[in-house]
Amino acid sequence: MSRLRLWAIALAAVLVAASGFAQGTTGTLVGSVTDEQGLALPGVAVTAANLSTGFSRSATTDASGSYTLPGLPVGSYQIKADLSGFSGQARKGISVNVAGTTSADFKMAVTGRTEEVTVVAEAPLIDPKDSGVGEVITGNQIENLPLNGRQVGNLAGLVPGVSLGFHTDPTKSTQFAPQVNGGGGRNINYLIDGGDNNDDTVGGLVQNFPLDSIGEFNFQTNRFRADTGRALGGVLNVVTKSGTNELRGSVFEYFRDKSLNTLTETEKLNSRPKGDYRRHQFGGSLGGPIVRDRTHFFFSAERVQQDTAQSVSTRGLFPDKEGVFPLPYRENMAVGKITHQVNSNHYLTVRYGFNNNSQPYGTSPVSPPESWGTSENTFHSINTNLNSVLGTGRLNEFVFQYSYFHNHIGENSTLPTETFPNGVAVGQSVNTPQTTNQHKFQFRDDLTWNRGRHEFKTGVSFIYEPVLDITFNNGQSPNFTHLADSRTSPISSITRNGLIPGQAGGEVGKIPNNQYGLYVQDSWRASDKLTLDLGVRYDLVTGYANVQDGNVIYDELQAAGRAGLFRSNTFPCPCPGYEDFGKESKEDTNNIAPRVGFTYDVNADSRIILRGGVGRYYDFAFTNANLLFPVYGAQVPFGQVYSVTNTAGIRNPDGSLFQVGQPLPPNQLTNVTRPLPSGASTPLIKQPYSDQANLGFSKSLGAHFAVEVDGVWVEGRDQGMRPRINARVDGVRRFTTFLPRSGGANWRTYIQEGKSRYRGVSLTLKRRWDGKLQVLGSYTLSEAKSTASRRATDEFGEVDVVDSFDVFNERQFGYVRTDARHRVTASAVWSPAAGFTIAPIFRYRSKTPYNAITGTDDNRDGFNFDLPADCPLINCRRGADFSQLDLRVSK
Repeated sequence: MSRLRLWAIALAAVLVAASGFAQGTTGTLVGSVTDEQGLALPGVAVTAANLSTGFSRSATTDASGSYTLPGLPVGSYQIKADLSGFSGQARKGISVNVAGTTSADFKMAVTGRTEEVTVVAEAPLIDPKDSGVGEVITGNQIENLPLNGRQVGNLAGLVPGVSLGFHTDPTKSTQFAPQVNGGGGRNINYLIDGGDNNDDTVGGLVQNFPLDSIGEFNFQTNRFRADTGRALGGVLNVVTKSGTNELRGSVFEYFRDKSLNTLTETEKLNSRPKGDYRRHQFGGSLGGPIVRDRTHFFFSAERVQQDTAQSVSTRGLFPDKEGVFPLPYRENMAVGKITHQVNSNHYLTVRYGFNNNSQPYGTSPVSPPESWGTSENTFHSINTNLNSVLGTGRLNEFVFQYSYFHNHIGENSTLPTETFPNGVAVGQSVNTPQTTNQHKFQFRDDLTWNRGRHEFKTGVSFIYEPVLDITFNNGQSPNFTHLADSRTSPISSITRNGLIPGQAGGEVGKIPNNQYGLYVQDSWRASDKLTLDLGVRYDLVTGYANVQDGNVIYDELQAAGRAGLFRSNTFPCPCPGYEDFGKESKEDTNNIAPRVGFTYDVNADSRIILRGGVGRYYDFAFTNANLLFPVYGAQVPFGQVYSVTNTAGIRNPDGSLFQVGQPLPPNQLTNVTRPLPSGASTPLIKQPYSDQANLGFSKSLGAHFAVEVDGVWVEGRDQGMRPRINARVDGVRRFTTFLPRSGGANWRTYIQEGKSRYRGVSLTLKRRWDGKLQVLGSYTLSEAKSTASRRATDEFGEVDVVDSFDVFNERQFGYVRTDARHRVTASAVWSPAAGFTIAPIFRYRSKTPYNAITGTDDNRDGFNFDLPADCPLINCRRGADFSQLDLRVSK
């Protein structure tokens, strides 16, 4: 499909539909109005007013007595129903949640028999129109629950079926990551005020926000509707706070020191005293009116100042480099927001977010600070949202966002690098320096059109990403590998990286791209009990085709593929997974994702709801898993420019063993015209996808309690793998004979043939806040397996295969490290009396897997990643249970 045609489709969707995903940053009120005999009352004026801000919006009931009020900012509302000849009615305390639908029905009496009635009551606890699986975390929970670290990820851990871990990329080592459907946190679509907040390089959350700025969020973990894409593991939809008619603020300081810590394992093993630990986390917020009932402001800021220490032992090799060294972590976050009700039909918000942080990189108990680096991140985002009523039953939401992300990991020294068999390393970090830049412009427009029993929605999203760059100029100091744990031991390898003079290309690898999304959806109330969600979405990413041309390994693999060598059944193949090499590179354009769901209100009173459905979901192929370093190898003439190896020890011209500090021996690399990259990617980059299904029910238990049971099934496909298969067989690498330049080297091939499977069932009990008590608890039984990685279904590291001649060996489909059979999460907010609030969070997770290998090449495939005889699959071992209780008592 041509880019011109795509632009035409996008423009048509905006101009013809102008229709919105009003569920993105707001919520919807629906209901019916009847007389005392239960007959529908058309023409009733229904008005919802947020008394905190003065915002109001009105609708009129249709011939069936139904009304819909979409696009309502999150908050508590009073709803009034008025019709000539009938007494007016009002209901207070109706909560509208982000991306949720709240029901509020009225029964009106003839004038003269009763006066206007005002009822203080909550809407039904169960959303009768939501066919997916997820949970809303309310402002009351955000403000009162104890959240160690005060990050959005902490809050997501409250949702049934979600575990809490850390992002596995070292650039995000302090970032909490929700783990959903067997994933590790990279496969979630993070939306902040309707805008994209995703890292396109390594996946996961980009920018953090002060916890005091988070108003509410909805985490849909499975089978969400067609208005949202780019996720295999769920959608985390956050709305930041807005000001109100009342000037309100907050100031806080959280402090912790080493008196609350125990000795770390490193300190115990090295007989070190307890390391220093001091953490300050402080900030505040202020919000209020600029023009009462129309324009409001909100501002929040937060700073983290943490000082810890790392105990370092070089195991006697470098006594002068040992000791206890500081690990400072600093982070600043700020949010400013303006909201303005232009008139009753138009509501405008503008929000700016800032975040920066710095911390040591690559710290190790066996490497001194000279071998570390310093990681620095800077984030900016500007988000504008216009919410507009376009006549009866039609609502449009337009979002524009610009976001900026810059990461730099600088080296602490340029000393020569020395590594020893016992793991000790000194000198410059081999992974520094490196830089990542990401700039995004996002345009999103969604329209909702209510017509009778149908809620039609259509929308378009376009992300223009002109900058997605990486610089990886590491290893420019000589790197020496010792054969024994001695400073004077023989050296088996000396390497050095650098730019090759006279070669085309700069120092930056560039992968600019465009991301398109189109969808249509109908939420059809087929009867008073049955609602059907019928939708289809189309996602497209352009910019990945032909970006590897010039990569030496890629060019040779393509030539071998065209010659049919990967389809051979004789050595060095068969090579399953390599069938795409030899084909012309092109974009992945067939990403059509149908989604069907249902809810069935058993008694038409929102007390017992059956729900379920099936759907396909495409993700973004973040570059580090799929083509980042292959592209870098194609565009940048940077790589290994010096190499000398001798497994018995490198010698000087006079025959003596070479020692660090002596003149380097003659370079064994000759006529280097282009560096050999670390790998190559398939020419057909695909967007990973999953097929998801769910089936469950919800039941109200009185006015405030509900119980829910949900079964979930997810099958993932086209996930990134990076196996090494160019193994040495009888001392010679497999592809030496037909890859003349790269066949003698050890590199990875990026292929998208990984698969995953998740099966789980969750039981949830919840009680909504009534001024005294709120409860959310869940138990999940699940299983997650993958061939893509041992870490998680959405990861790409640790993909060394059991058998390099059979990449898809059945033993490769093993349990992922986030696979816990049993998970329990329980939280509560309780205000007993006298202004006290007691808020606990309890988490339990059963044993998770880890991998065991023999360390020998038992199957003679050239790699030492063979499984023990008693391990039928990768990750066959299990570790320990985990449990944690956090408690806050406040007054």
